[in-house]
Amino acid sequence: MTVHAFPSGEAAEATEGTPPPLPSRAWHMFWRCVRILRGLVEGFGWLGIALALLLT
Repeated sequence: MTVHAFPSGEAAEATEGTPPPLPSRAWHMFWRCVRILRGLVEGFGWLGIALALLLT
């Protein structure tokens, strides 16, 4: 594995032959949204998703 250093000083591991990963900030935002949606599904079911979409 190789380690690519980002300008912000953070490092991310990438396997050989794969394209470079997205900037870590974009990944953080993406996974935060995924976690929030997953929490809504587990906590409130699809009704929670409908409410979240209506509130945003």
